[in-house]
Amino acid sequence: MQSSRDVVAGNIDLVTEILLRLPVKDVGRCKCVSKQWLSLISNPQFCHSHSCRLSNTSASCFLWYRSYSQFHRIPLTNFDSNSSTIRTYQFRDKRVLRYTQIIHSCNGFILFKHVYYRGKHLRRYNSYEVVNPTTKHSRTLKFPGQNFHYEISALYLAVDPLISIHFKVISFLRVQSESRCIEYDETSGPKKFEINTYSSETSSWNGDGVFFTAPPNFIVDSGVYFNGAIHWYNSGESSIYFDVHRQCFKTLPEPEFDNSRNVHVKYFGESRGHFLLILTKSNESLDFDILELKEDYSGWVVRYHVDLNLIGDAFSRHVDRPFYVLCVVHQASEEDSMVVLFQDSKIMSYNLKDHTSRIIYESEDFRYITAYEMGKYFCPCFETLLNVGLKRTYEWNNLES
Repeated sequence: MQSSRDVVAGNIDLVTEILLRLPVKDVGRCKCVSKQWLSLISNPQFCHSHSCRLSNTSASCFLWYRSYSQFHRIPLTNFDSNSSTIRTYQFRDKRVLRYTQIIHSCNGFILFKHVYYRGKHLRRYNSYEVVNPTTKHSRTLKFPGQNFHYEISALYLAVDPLISIHFKVISFLRVQSESRCIEYDETSGPKKFEINTYSSETSSWNGDGVFFTAPPNFIVDSGVYFNGAIHWYNSGESSIYFDVHRQCFKTLPEPEFDNSRNVHVKYFGESRGHFLLILTKSNESLDFDILELKEDYSGWVVRYHVDLNLIGDAFSRHVDRPFYVLCVVHQASEEDSMVVLFQDSKIMSYNLKDHTSRIIYESEDFRYITAYEMGKYFCPCFETLLNVGLKRTYEWNNLES
């Protein structure tokens, strides 16, 4: 007579429903149960269904670019400083890899830029790669022209399992004048761009690009992908977003804020299906509101209020040591939602419900990271099984921390 455990294990439909509700790490462990379970978990349809269930999951960890091609994985939740939760990863490559840079991350996928040197004169060249660090699958981007990647001002990933099982890469190329000189405005940098889209479904770029004249003070590589569009916020100027599917621009509403031209943008991003914005009157302000964009894009509402004066001695209040908001982790349970801060040599969390704080990670190496480099050194991400458009060609060297 079969035990209840054997009955459950042999019912593939029931097993599927159970596995779809487990975190990625636990699902990976279940591959060892049997060949039938391994086949189920490796099935692209199962991976897509599992990713859809986790589509509104907040970031669970950071990738910290440590040096050259080496990264630290720093967990944001369930952290135990006495355990081996901090892992170090390094790219394996037989070529002369100078360094690797994080370009963009989206729903568990990361776009890397590799810089190589080759030949006796060590000529530099770049390579771009879309990677799922969880499954170690990747795809190297192939560009339509030899000089295409030299003119790139920004690249964005568009990954959303609820919209499509495939991913896209959106490129913003600097437009050149007839004299082949890039058009610049003396105060705001490149003014005109050509937008092209790569689809993993066809493994090709679109034939006709979209041309775009940027508003004043537009920073092309500061956008955030959310809800099928790339969003930019410009203080006191026209904030816009680019609809990736319809290939058109629209205007974002301005939040109600006194003297919006002189505010400091502390954070602009998304978490668990919520699009959030943090503005402060000065770079040293320790209390602020977290604004959320309404679903119909009609305006902004106050979601949380934060007072960093409630943090203890771990937080420095010296004006020469400003803090930075790395991300907002919005959880299903309000008690677990938090703001992740960076200051001096520490990554800290601030609980949005009970206003408590803790140090997540501390390193002397952090002291040399500037505000401009934040996005290049810290990449919020979470685990996903989605692999559509990627191949098993990628490996980490997993080093002990």
